[in-house]
Amino acid sequence: MTQPKTRTLEKLALIVLTAISLGACTATTLSTQIDPVGGTEVSKAPVFPDVPLSADLLSKLMLADLSYFRNDPHTAIEIFEEVAFETRDPRIVARVSKLAIENSRLDVAANTTDLWVELSPENFEAWYWRGAVKVVTGDYHEAPLDFHKALELRTEQSALTQDIARIISSNLKPEEAFDLFGVVMSEFPSNQTGRLIQITLAFNAGKSNEEIDDLLEAAKKVVKDPDILANAKFGLLRFTNRTEEAELFARRYLRFNPESPNLRKTYAEYLADNGYYREAVSQFERIDSAESLLQLGDLHSRANYLDLAYEKYLDYLNLRPRDQVVLLGLAEISLTQMKYDDAKEWINKIRSPRYLFQRVTLSAQYIARTDSVEKAISLLKQYKPNDNRERIRLTLAMSQVYQDAHRLDDARKTLDDALQIFPANSSLLLARSYIAAELNLIGPVEVDIRAVLDQNPNNPVALNSLGYILADQTDRLSEALDLIEKALTLKPNDPYILDSMGWVQFRLGNTDSAIEFLETALEKRDDPVIAAHLGEVYWSIGNQTKARSIWNRALKKSPQDKILIETVERLLN
Repeated sequence: MTQPKTRTLEKLALIVLTAISLGACTATTLSTQIDPVGGTEVSKAPVFPDVPLSADLLSKLMLADLSYFRNDPHTAIEIFEEVAFETRDPRIVARVSKLAIENSRLDVAANTTDLWVELSPENFEAWYWRGAVKVVTGDYHEAPLDFHKALELRTEQSALTQDIARIISSNLKPEEAFDLFGVVMSEFPSNQTGRLIQITLAFNAGKSNEEIDDLLEAAKKVVKDPDILANAKFGLLRFTNRTEEAELFARRYLRFNPESPNLRKTYAEYLADNGYYREAVSQFERIDSAESLLQLGDLHSRANYLDLAYEKYLDYLNLRPRDQVVLLGLAEISLTQMKYDDAKEWINKIRSPRYLFQRVTLSAQYIARTDSVEKAISLLKQYKPNDNRERIRLTLAMSQVYQDAHRLDDARKTLDDALQIFPANSSLLLARSYIAAELNLIGPVEVDIRAVLDQNPNNPVALNSLGYILADQTDRLSEALDLIEKALTLKPNDPYILDSMGWVQFRLGNTDSAIEFLETALEKRDDPVIAAHLGEVYWSIGNQTKARSIWNRALKKSPQDKILIETVERLLN
């Protein structure tokens, strides 16, 4: 089954080994790590030193600030550095240090952080930033002493420990990061956050399961909250490929510790991300928080239970009435269910400039369905995209408006024009292939999807799309099976790929296997196309009662679905 162009609410579902998030452990510049432990942004207001303001000094300060506001930070840094050493004012030194780091002037930062520590030996930030600069400039073996001093000066160490770990893991190889962080933590054996972070760094460094288990045992001696430890163990088991053991551990722990908020949330997100819809719902329902209502709404939406999603979004909105993201979800559901008055109400409440693009595209869908396609396209053309990414998304939105109105030639031409500018864009190529499939143009379908696979042979959407189309519209079933099998290996719980596998198995005559895949797919997403396929398989083996039951239920929910209607009419007439 090809994946339709649908929207899922943006959601960060990244689960790390522990409750501590380190971010991506890839090399970055220090400029990405400004302001530790919730510090404020670099001040943009003039900072005057505690020394007599001579005309020359005042002129330098004003020129530095003017350069900064004129987007010439390097001139500002050079002037501030001169003033910092001239006045030895800690505020000036702190500011130029952060400015230099922010703009990757690490030569300046190395000098000014030394001065900052000299002038403010009781300031934990000064020690932290000097250690951070040493990590980035390659002198990382000297950094632990600075980090030790920073932690000694900081009463609440958790956030600072995380910042130290981010700096180290973002700028060193995993093995080096693990070793260096271990040296830092050697002076603070009771630091709970540090103990947990060491587990994550050990995993990143490729340590053995036994070594990681030993670190978890060590963490148990200092981490007081059993829920955090349980969450860490669940993550540890998962990321060391002990999935069955992880699931069993989570179920047992939650049975005896039902009020465990961290593990229950992590376990629920794991279930949702792996397509275990019903189990995920049961876990989220037991979490009493606004966020769980939003996650339930997202989960129901992904499974295509739109009434339930709408209900949860409304519950969430009652608690967070200014949340713009949930308004997008409510508007989309209303449009899908053809409740246009409700859709208009939700769209009008989307006021944040951050979501202007989404508001415009939703408005275009509303206008196309309640007024005219031409007015909808005109609205989209008036929008000025901020970058190429938005230009491509705008093209896709225009094409979708035409496609929804069954104007496939216009939809295809829109994509053709965009591909003249962005000839290798995967999203545009896949969108054009879907339209070609609707027109039964197998040659163009294959050309576009093969172009995507040439760029990324492991693109599961492209693999599945081509496999399904070959299975549905050609006799190249062996080739289709190979493509779908590869896609399923990459995304084993995707309902669209499971549907494709069920359909190709049916075309191959393997009805038992087809039913198994299709029923699993339908459980994960209540989709009319999956229902059409499953009903047809049951019909083919003579179980017409089961087939009619599946179709009737799907028709009540999706009375206008083209594939469902065609299937029912073809087999009943």
